[in-house]
Amino acid sequence: MAHRQGVVAAVRNRRGRKAYEDPLNTYARRHTDGVHVSRMVELDDILEGRGQNGFVALDGISKKQIRREVRVEEMIKKVEVRLHRSDKFLRLASLLLFFAIYLIAMFLQKTPSNAFAVQVSFLNTLIASMKGGQEGSVLMLQSQSDIYRWLRESVLETVFDDAVCGNGVCEAPAEYPGFGRFGCVPDCGRYIKTSTISIDLKPFLETTRGQEYPQWDLASIRRDLDPGFRFNVWSEAMGAFVWEEDQKWSSEPVLVEVPDGEFTLHLYQTNALSDKIDASEIFTQISVSPVTLMPRDAEFDYSYGDKMEVLATAAATMRSISDHCWGGVLKDFDANCLRIPLLDTQLRVLGGYGLSGSVTMANGTRSRLTLVEVPFCSALPSGGGGLNATANKDHW
Repeated sequence: MAHRQGVVAAVRNRRGRKAYEDPLNTYARRHTDGVHVSRMVELDDILEGRGQNGFVALDGISKKQIRREVRVEEMIKKVEVRLHRSDKFLRLASLLLFFAIYLIAMFLQKTPSNAFAVQVSFLNTLIASMKGGQEGSVLMLQSQSDIYRWLRESVLETVFDDAVCGNGVCEAPAEYPGFGRFGCVPDCGRYIKTSTISIDLKPFLETTRGQEYPQWDLASIRRDLDPGFRFNVWSEAMGAFVWEEDQKWSSEPVLVEVPDGEFTLHLYQTNALSDKIDASEIFTQISVSPVTLMPRDAEFDYSYGDKMEVLATAAATMRSISDHCWGGVLKDFDANCLRIPLLDTQLRVLGGYGLSGSVTMANGTRSRLTLVEVPFCSALPSGGGGLNATANKDHW
C-alpha cells in the first residue's frame, strides 16, 4: 500500500512540474531547427500582412491563417511574460546588491571608537576654520561669499588635499618611486628598474659634418624653412611619453632614463612645407614634374614621411644650398658648389628626409649597445648614396 502511495505522489509531482514548465522551452525542445525556421517565416508573413492591410475585412483570410495569428498572439504574450519576469529578477538582484554593500559598510564601521574618532577629527578640522571656532556657534558665516570662501579654503583645499611631492610622506597611489618626470623621488625614492639610453638624431644638413664623401659641410648654411622635426619615446610600462613635450634634435646625443620594458621611438614633422613650396619651385630645385605631384586633401593632411612633404622638404633644402652657393658675395664663394655635381647633391637631398641616427645604451664595456638604427626617409631606392649608387641613377 505504501508503495502505491509513493508512485501516485511521484506521478502527481511530475504533473505539477509539467504544469509550471515554460511553454516556449517545451516548444523549442520538441521541434527541430527546420520547424523553427518555418514558424519564423510564417510569423514574418503575418506581421507584414498586418502592416500592409491594417483593418481590412477578413473575408479572404482562411481559418488556417486565423489560427496562426492566434498562436502568434499567444507566443507574443508569453514572450512579454518572460521579459517581465526577467525585469523582476533584475530588480531583485539590484536590491540584494544594495543590501550587500550596506552590510559591508556597517561591518567596516563595527568599531564605534574608530568611527567616532574619524567623525570628530573631520568635524574639528572644519569647525576650527570657521569664525568663532567652537561647536554650536551661530552666525559664523554671515554672507554668501563667506560660505564659498570657507568651502574653498577649508573643505576643498584641506579635506580634499592633493598629494604634494616633497612633504616627506609617500602618499600612494598618487605618489610612487620615481624617475625622470614620473613619480616622486624625494618622498618615495628612486625607481631602480630603469636604463639610460642615448638618442642621437639629426637632419640631413647636420649629418654632412665629417662625411667621407662628398666632404662638404652644409651644417652652417642658412635655412629659410624649417620642417620642425621632433621626436619622443613612448614607454609601455608607464603608458605615457617619457618627455611631456616632443624634443627637438640636438647636435649632441640626448641622454634619457627609461623604465625597463618595451618603448617606441616616435618621429614627427610639426611644420608643413608643402603649402610654402609650390610645384614650380619643386621642379626647379629637384627636377620633379608638377604633373606627378600628389594632391593635398586638406590643409593639415600631412605627417612624418608624407610623400608630398618629402619632396617639399628636399626642394626647400636645395633652395638653401643654391642661396648659399650663388646668393652671396664673390669673396665668400664656396668652391664645393663647383666641385660637387649638382645632380649628386639633389640625389642625396632626396634621400635625406627627416631625422637619422641611432639609439644606444651602455653594456658594461667601453663600447655601446645599439638598440636601433634610424635611417632617413628616402624618395630613392638607395637613400643618400648620391651618384655612387647605381640604383639611384637608374631610378632617376
